[in-house]
Amino acid sequence: MKRIAVAVALVALVLAVVAQSQTPVPTPGPEQKKLHVWNGDWTYESEVKDSTLMPAKKFTGKQTARMIAGGFVQEWRWEENHSGVLIRGIQLTAYDPVNKNYVVNNYGSDGWMQTGTYSVPRKLDS
Repeated sequence: MKRIAVAVALVALVLAVVAQSQTPVPTPGPEQKKLHVWNGDWTYESEVKDSTLMPAKKFTGKQTARMIAGGFVQEWRWEENHSGVLIRGIQLTAYDPVNKNYVVNNYGSDGWMQTGTYSVPRKLDS
């Protein structure tokens, strides 16, 4: 009886491994491919106007974007020069198929963090 149980368990294990090996590997869809337009190296200059939240300031920066995690996530690495203070950071952007939007998480070397979502309007969606 033990031999039959072991044989059945072994056959079930082999069938599970075979079934799993035949499952196709997921590939990025059109939502992820829309992010490719941002891949590459970017530089920018920015000016913040004086407000009750912060004084006016100017800063420069550079960013590099690339796809990671099999093409499902876009990684941005950035650094900004704020009047001689260098701040580095990373941003991860991924498509959420349940909510049909993009989720963005930012982390900076100054402790700054930000999480948000955005969607692509239909007119720009082609």
